[in-house]
Amino acid sequence: GNLYGGLGSSANDAEGWMWNGTTWSKIGGDSINSGWGANYEEVSSLATNNGIIYAGIGNSGNDAEVWVWNGISWSKIGGDSLNAGWGANFERVTAMAVLDNQLVAGLGSSATDAEVWRWNGTSWTKIGGDGVASSWNTNYEQVDVLSIYGDSLIAGLGTSTADAEVWSYTSGIWSKIGGDDINNSWLDGTYERVRAISVYNGNLIAGLGNTTGEGEVWAWDGITWTKIGGNS
Repeated sequence: GNLYGGLGSSANDAEGWMWNGTTWSKIGGDSINSGWGANYEEVSSLATNNGIIYAGIGNSGNDAEVWVWNGISWSKIGGDSLNAGWGANFERVTAMAVLDNQLVAGLGSSATDAEVWRWNGTSWTKIGGDGVASSWNTNYEQVDVLSIYGDSLIAGLGTSTADAEVWSYTSGIWSKIGGDDINNSWLDGTYERVRAISVYNGNLIAGLGNTTGEGEVWAWDGITWTKIGGNS
């Protein structure tokens, strides 16, 4: 298979590249292959499902879009209210994952923007944020990361102080499993972001922090959290 990379941070930097094991080829950005134009800053997230590549782009107002690559050309499937999805007032598609063979996308950057949407191949449905399905309220800016843990979708939130939380979506309902001292996790009021999530040896692993002294790693065994990295 091929390796895919998304670039960018500044104006006009959002590009998609493909590595075939020998050379890199630019496949997205600057309107190449019917893709997005030159006025986007970054490819914030990538996901794959059934041989299809999805790119989440944007970093400025109204830029949060999802594009799909079929190996030949790009098509826009999300953003700007397309296909019953989110409106034009979002900046970034910060994270993507695949749950039950369907794409899920996490949004955000500004106040009240932390939302999760699900794509069924035809249309989008909002499944998280703003209290939907017992999820978090409107006080959060961003879904930083999405991952799959067993049969559950895991979301890491935050941008502002005390926002670093981990939520689990199982059988259509969200529950908070980490942050604010819950389940022996990290302290309330201290951490801004859950920046990374992975699975290792059957445990869910979360990386925290945004300011000095906050870089920590915690492990969740399905019942309780244990700090395994950071602070020497």
